[in-house]
Amino acid sequence: MASSKYDLGRHNEKCAATSTPLNPGDRVIVALVEKAGDEGMDRLDFLESAWREDEPPKGLFAYWSTEVPEPSAKPKPLVEQGELMGLFESLEDAEDPKRIAFRHLLALELVRRRRLVKVGSEPCAMLVRRKEDGPDGEPVRVLEPDVDMETLANVTRQFAQIVSIPA
Repeated sequence: MASSKYDLGRHNEKCAATSTPLNPGDRVIVALVEKAGDEGMDRLDFLESAWREDEPPKGLFAYWSTEVPEPSAKPKPLVEQGELMGLFESLEDAEDPKRIAFRHLLALELVRRRRLVKVGSEPCAMLVRRKEDGPDGEPVRVLEPDVDMETLANVTRQFAQIVSIPA
């Protein structure tokens, strides 16, 4: 488990649910879990076979699927390009203001990376669609965050680390 406030990059050596060692090539679900009492997060890694979407870990912020890298592999971002959409989709039903702010930042980043296309706006929301769905793709509503500046700053720091830190 990660120990510093924003130390999320390195995968854990064991599955958080079963304590089974994680080996290179294993498919895992990475869960970001909010720490009690502060603004930090812990990273938990679950073997895909041990992940229970109907019983997520307490304090679950977001999750995505990835593969345990080889020990000699070149460091890569915590969340790779292809995994960002899974992270975005995992936050679809977010109601917590921090999660809404995080999803909004992620949508903007996915527009910047040309994975999403902005197709319009509504009061307090933007509408996007997946680029690969083409012009007839179903728009997705992304709420605009309604948070104070301190919360937005914390979410922005977490976001920056998640999308750019080497794993």
